[in-house]
Amino acid sequence: MSALPITTAGPEHAAELAAFFAEQTVGSASFAYRIDRSPDFFRYCRLQGHDHRILIAESTRIWGLLSVLFDRVHLGGQPREIAYTGDLRLDPSVRGQGLGDRFMREGIRTCRHVLGPEAPIVTAVMADNPAGLKMNANLERDGTATMRPIAEVELFFLFPWIRPARSSSVRIRPARLDDLPRMHDLWRQVASKRELSRSFTRAEWTDWVLNSPGLGIEAYALAEDAAGQLLGFLAAWDMSPVRRFMLASETASQRWIRRAWNAGRRLLGASRTGSSGSGLPRFPKAGEVLPFLAATNLCVADERAFLPLIHAGLGRARQQGALFLGIALDRRDPLIRQMRGLPASRSKLLLLGNEALPPDAPDRQTVYHVEIAMG
Repeated sequence: MSALPITTAGPEHAAELAAFFAEQTVGSASFAYRIDRSPDFFRYCRLQGHDHRILIAESTRIWGLLSVLFDRVHLGGQPREIAYTGDLRLDPSVRGQGLGDRFMREGIRTCRHVLGPEAPIVTAVMADNPAGLKMNANLERDGTATMRPIAEVELFFLFPWIRPARSSSVRIRPARLDDLPRMHDLWRQVASKRELSRSFTRAEWTDWVLNSPGLGIEAYALAEDAAGQLLGFLAAWDMSPVRRFMLASETASQRWIRRAWNAGRRLLGASRTGSSGSGLPRFPKAGEVLPFLAATNLCVADERAFLPLIHAGLGRARQQGALFLGIALDRRDPLIRQMRGLPASRSKLLLLGNEALPPDAPDRQTVYHVEIAMG
């Protein structure tokens, strides 16, 4: 096949993009998966940032794609425009022909065309995905950009059977509409100290919470002290309206987890569907939708609030019939110490950044904010 032209997709590609995307297996040896974003591929793009370009290789059909997303985040304590590249997908028949490298180069050019030559550019690659790491390394070989690690991120998929210990100093309650202004105020305070956290105006914050499909104010739990001071909040987001994960295959450990889970839920008398919210749902086989909630908008001003908020998210996962609560934490985040002992499936993600961002180093003091819902 001759070199396929790379162009920018338009609204007319929405359904075809979703179908192509759902067919492709990605991830790593330990976590191979597919993502269904039907019927409208762009619906999720509109949540990931304020602008986007979807690059496609197309002839008689789509053979590959790459997402380029633009957002305003906190960097160095100030709001700044940033670009993300991700979602590289290639049809198996065109792999090994240099198309992936061409997509990567075109993605960097698109970032700089929109934001200028000094644009901060970020991407994320699973640590055990050598092909993804190699394509990012090839950008330096080709003289395009130097994408180097800026942070290691731990991905946790927490099992929702964990029951919380009572806290005498932190009170958890559901968020209400009249909490939105104080939530935004706390977000601005905390997010300015966490690199790559989104920068919201008050109006953008309200629109995000209320109008993101599957989110809503009911997804948020608030942590307060005895005097009613807001200490933090966290949403447990059901993203199924915009994207659904399916395991493409099972490792031996995943097969063991599925069998143990399903045996355990039968012993506990769980319903077959788990839809009642009182029992655990069935763990699906490869190819079936994996129901989980994504921890979103983690905002903690007092570390005492973190675990109670996690347990609130797990409670919502149980109510929603979800198998996991997923959360991503920078390994330098002090909050990660509180994850010890919580039963979870864990993976490592490498956050890569171009020359506009400092490389990771043993003495790094900054903490990166990574949303498992946004990648």
